[in-house]
Amino acid sequence: MTYPKNFEQKIGFDTLCELLSQECISELGLEFVQKIGFISDFKTLHLYLEQTDEFRRVLMLEKPFPSTDYIDLRPELKRLRIKGTFITIEGLQLLHASYTTIREIKSYFISLSATTYPRLSTWSEKLEIVPEISIQIQTILDSTGEIKDNASDKLASIRSQIRKKQGETQKYIRRYLNEAKKEGYVSEEAEVTLRNDRLVIPVTAAHKRSMKGFIHDISSSGQTVFMEPEEIFNLNNEIVELFNAERLEIIEILKTFTLFLLPFLPILLDSYHLLGFIDFLRAKARLAIKLQAGMPIISEKPCLNWRDARHPLLYLTLQKQGKSIVPLDIGLDDKEHILIISGPNAGGKSVCLKTVGLLQYMLQCGLLVPMRETSEVGLFHHIFVDIGDEQSIENDLSTYSSHLKNMKFWLENGDSSSLFLADELGSGTEPQLGGAIAESILEMMESKGAYGIVTTHYTNLKLMAKQYKGIVNGAMLFNKEKLQPLYLFKKGLPGSSFAFEMARNIGLPESLIQLAGQKTGQQHLHFEEELQQIEVEKQALKNKIAQVNIADELLSSTVEKYQNLYKELLENKQHLMRKAKDDAQILIKNANARIEKTIREIREVQAEKATTTLLRKELHQCLNPVSLPTPTLETPKEKIETLNFSTLQAPISKVENLHPQKQSTSSSPELSIGCLVRLQGGSSIALVSEIKGKQIRIDFDYMSMQVPRDKVIVLSQGETQQYKQQHQKVAVFMKNINEKKIDFSPNVDIRGLRGTEAEERVQKLLDDASLYGEKYLQILHGKGDGILRNITREILGKNSHIASYSDQKEELGGSGITLVELL
Repeated sequence: MTYPKNFEQKIGFDTLCELLSQECISELGLEFVQKIGFISDFKTLHLYLEQTDEFRRVLMLEKPFPSTDYIDLRPELKRLRIKGTFITIEGLQLLHASYTTIREIKSYFISLSATTYPRLSTWSEKLEIVPEISIQIQTILDSTGEIKDNASDKLASIRSQIRKKQGETQKYIRRYLNEAKKEGYVSEEAEVTLRNDRLVIPVTAAHKRSMKGFIHDISSSGQTVFMEPEEIFNLNNEIVELFNAERLEIIEILKTFTLFLLPFLPILLDSYHLLGFIDFLRAKARLAIKLQAGMPIISEKPCLNWRDARHPLLYLTLQKQGKSIVPLDIGLDDKEHILIISGPNAGGKSVCLKTVGLLQYMLQCGLLVPMRETSEVGLFHHIFVDIGDEQSIENDLSTYSSHLKNMKFWLENGDSSSLFLADELGSGTEPQLGGAIAESILEMMESKGAYGIVTTHYTNLKLMAKQYKGIVNGAMLFNKEKLQPLYLFKKGLPGSSFAFEMARNIGLPESLIQLAGQKTGQQHLHFEEELQQIEVEKQALKNKIAQVNIADELLSSTVEKYQNLYKELLENKQHLMRKAKDDAQILIKNANARIEKTIREIREVQAEKATTTLLRKELHQCLNPVSLPTPTLETPKEKIETLNFSTLQAPISKVENLHPQKQSTSSSPELSIGCLVRLQGGSSIALVSEIKGKQIRIDFDYMSMQVPRDKVIVLSQGETQQYKQQHQKVAVFMKNINEKKIDFSPNVDIRGLRGTEAEERVQKLLDDASLYGEKYLQILHGKGDGILRNITREILGKNSHIASYSDQKEELGGSGITLVELL
């Protein structure tokens, strides 16, 4: 159950259905779009989602799916149930075309792998085909869709006679035409033509009485009459009679075929019903591809554990503008089942709320949703929303009364399987009383175990997280220095409304802001400041933890590197020692042999002193030991102590360089986890995250999918390197853009500047705004004698990217400030 009646309009589902309708081929599919509705049965919903997901993969990976001649022939088939009726020629032609499509779809489903597409492959059994119907149609119609001459023996005979009679008539009438040209009754350019299914000659009106015949038509100018010569009148009459006989015989053929078709009408009607559902299923799959949507993990129990969720309509809008959407990570479970989101106006609270409502409803209508497929989405039996102004003149309901009416319905019907969404809960009346009622409503819904997300500025609602275990705070982050929303959601802490900061940025007098602070009370201001300070400290702690993690990884990798080096040096030492020992043994052996030889030579020749001295010198040179290098080692501890720990602040890319990978010697890259691939026939690059037999899982930017291994092509080493270099350049560029965008201010003050300096400052503001996607600017030039204002207006008037510009409101600066809106 959903509430209120205009629930789909509230969350934008009606607009999404229009996009879905545009993907349908026929009225058959549109009927299913119009009947789409909320599903709370787990098995039914899971089946629809799996069918849609498989169809999405079919459209992306397989051969083209049959997508022509989705014709709704049900009205024509139902008409044939009336006794005495028969199918028309046009109906037979449409039946032939559409039934051919149904046969092709069945063959397509048969060709699908039952392992890869278990749901769709069973559709080959659901589509029952009667081959005799196609056979009978082919005996009647030719390839152009016309009735064949041999559709019956009688029709073949009639058409043969028609051609014979027409040949004779052509022969006679051309003879009369040539004679008429000689007599000057007709022009030289005249030709035989057809009027009322009869061959006639165009005769000038002045000579119409000079020829015997029958006038069948007159030209618009009255200058020409179309005459049928008297001599061929009977031949034409015979042809007309043959045409009538042909029509009657065709009717008999159609009646015979209709009688043949009657027993198969129930099967045909079921087939066309299934054809409509297939069109609907195909449209859902095409929409999912357009939205980069997939099938998350579905849970029977209520829960939200979403990653990278995107509002589909906002995603398409920003995509057309060349902008990227900030994804949403959000979670609710049975322990923390009510989320209170706070933060500044225009910070994304309402978008966050509508994203949850639309995506949850989309999924429970059987549509795939744009979020990480590892996200978990639970099922709810009821979804209630309170978004926007429901003021009713007819029912005499104020805005706040309509909100209370919604709350009453929630309290009466809400339970642990309900999801409620409220924008600015408690607003519309006196803040203190409205906040108290809102707090009481949340307290009762929390006791029911209902799941809910509400947005608020009320402090008392933010404090409820400390009192109730089931309630948790969340905030839309905001850049306090630049006073710009970041559209990022963070769970755990409430957010500040930044009302005073934004008032200062607008230009309200400081005295007014201080007066407002005194009226608000220091306790509230301290609370707001503490919220901001906690968020700042949390972000700083997060950065410190990231630095420590990087340092820890670097240290671990460094220790591992030098442990490996130490092990390698030990092995080298043992190898050198063994080699030295072997060399020494060989040296000693050679030395002994040399000594023995020298002694033998001295004895044999009884050498003199000089000879003996020479032999001893040679022996000494031979025995001089070879100098061997003595291996030296440094322990890992010694190496670590020599490290410069300032490198611990280095980026992770330097840490990765401590582990150089071995270069592959294979000529062709192999499929492995972590490699880059692209689909056959596609250009999008994906990362392989899992390999299971013949199936692999690949990850795109916002989508992952399981595909057969043979459907992907592994990028070569050069392509991979080129891809990484390109993405690194893009990342660096986007990082620079984002860093500069944070520092960008849409306001500029050119008071006191010279003309040239003012022009440069304004032009730079316009250039930067176009680059960073800013739409609204404010130029403070002062009033004075109007020179700077005229310079500003002249620049704006020449810029084609300016949508409009005007003076600020009088109370905020008037003609001293120019407001600019960019296209």
